[in-house]
Amino acid sequence: MSAIKRIAAGYRATWHASGTGGRAVLVGSGAFVARVVGFSFLLPLYAKASGFSTEQYGLLAAVQNITPILALIPVLLLARRGWDRRLMMLGPTIGMLGMLTLIAGRDAPYAVWMLAVILCGGSSATYWTLSDPLLAEATAPEYRAQAYALKWLFFTLGSSIGALAAGAVPEGVMRAFGVGERDAYWAMLFVLAGLDAAQVLIFRRAPIRSLGHRMAGAGSHHVPVGLLIGSLVLFGLAEALFGFGYNSIRPFMSLFLTEGQGLSAGSAGVVIASTAIFAAVGALIMPVLAGRIGNARALGLLRFAGALSVAAWFAVGELGAVIALTLLYYGLLDGTSALYAAEVMGRLPAAARDLMAGLNNVLWSVVGATAAALSGYLQDLPSGGFGLAFTVGAAGYLLSAIWCVIMLPRIALREVTPAPS
Repeated sequence: MSAIKRIAAGYRATWHASGTGGRAVLVGSGAFVARVVGFSFLLPLYAKASGFSTEQYGLLAAVQNITPILALIPVLLLARRGWDRRLMMLGPTIGMLGMLTLIAGRDAPYAVWMLAVILCGGSSATYWTLSDPLLAEATAPEYRAQAYALKWLFFTLGSSIGALAAGAVPEGVMRAFGVGERDAYWAMLFVLAGLDAAQVLIFRRAPIRSLGHRMAGAGSHHVPVGLLIGSLVLFGLAEALFGFGYNSIRPFMSLFLTEGQGLSAGSAGVVIASTAIFAAVGALIMPVLAGRIGNARALGLLRFAGALSVAAWFAVGELGAVIALTLLYYGLLDGTSALYAAEVMGRLPAAARDLMAGLNNVLWSVVGATAAALSGYLQDLPSGGFGLAFTVGAAGYLLSAIWCVIMLPRIALREVTPAPS
């Protein structure tokens, strides 16, 4: 019990130490992911109820996923001009315009839907690019691991709220007002627009980065370009390998539990919903481990253990053991993204943090799409299936673990400090 009290006290101290700006990023993360997950859940249902084909929805989904990458360059350019806070407010404002376009154009042609999805998808580029750098700016190094763990906690809670709301609100509207599915889904768009509006208000308090940073001990106000580029690549590869493992497995978990393990859709939903609890608890405990052995070793150990848990799914034959290992898998791996962010944002100069976040965004999108496509292909092979596809994904986790342990400590960048004014 005393250990739990110490951990809780540490997070209370981190919450207060992060200041108004840091707390805005944390709370805004919950609102952001609730909107993103809610919209991703709602869009295929609303499109189908509106008479669009699966192929038409597939194109909408592809555009939604690619537009944040296309918006990356203007976001980075404007961030260099000191637009951090305004960009964090501009993103959800654009997303809200996309929602309002869908609300006003409920009977509009497909091209209007495409415009709305471009606005909703592209709006997320500001958050993905700037949230981690801004949280690093607001948080002292000694609190950074806990701060990113708190961000992951808000992220997990927001994800659960978004998914639950996207299912429960339309159902409640249908029961309360006796309307059809399409009208109920349309009503949910108002809730999602409200979440965008809430982000605008929350991110009004976001921090503004000071770019006058130098690498500790460098003797210069600038990090050498070669060192910076090499560091970005080495840091990025660690997350790209993790993203390969993640996207080889996560999009197919519901199928694995239903088709592979024989659970009903409802029971599989309960298991997947329960994983959020284990992921949140794991994320909160991980900084304790990192404080003892360092971020890089903790990343390697946890991702290695996560890869083993995936392999163990196919070594045990009992359903209860598979479910327990699934919960363990989420608890071991999900929070490592918070440790990774703490390590990277703590060692990069402030001026390079948004570049790193942008690079990770691109890598995750490209590698994730490739991994998901490859996993689906392997599952459909006569000699394939979940075992082969998920083993390839586990290899991604394993390689990321090895990369973190061997390569991250070799990167010459160290914690940065403000340059004298």
